[in-house]
Amino acid sequence: MLVPSSVTLALNNSYAFCKVHSLPYGVVINFGWRSLVELLCWLILLCGLLLVAALHPTQSTAQSPSPIISELYPAPASGEVEWVELFNPSGISLPLAGWWLSDELATSSIVYQFTTADGELGPGEYRRFVLSGSKLNNTGDAVRLHDASGGILNRLSFSDAISGESQQRTTLENEISLRSTP
Repeated sequence: MLVPSSVTLALNNSYAFCKVHSLPYGVVINFGWRSLVELLCWLILLCGLLLVAALHPTQSTAQSPSPIISELYPAPASGEVEWVELFNPSGISLPLAGWWLSDELATSSIVYQFTTADGELGPGEYRRFVLSGSKLNNTGDAVRLHDASGGILNRLSFSDAISGESQQRTTLENEISLRSTP
């Protein structure tokens, strides 16, 4: 290991230099003023990047897993009820208590409030949640899944609903890729 035994800094009217002496090895490293300025700039840049990373942790690299709204039943046939189905694509169980589902009408309202009785949504699990009453607009609406802090985790929109047919997401990435299923 190279451990400097002495460091000499010198300033002159026309230049600055730094000599690092290592007596056991007889090594002398000279830094001219340009190298010092360059080194200082790199250190400032590195500190700035570290500061930005500390202020904005994990935006897209390690997002928390969240369920997706996989299917809706907005226009139930006579004697049936509306429901929303969630799917957990992650490999971990997700506690649902404190989360909620809302619609996206002009005046948004909570259509389902998750409680501790809803437990966790297991890895790879699909589960339907029955809505009380008629909550979704049959001529088009959207359902949003919110976490306990109010952040929107997922959204699924639909247009004209057909009585007795659900609206199913066809891809995990697209929020409007739906097909009706009897």
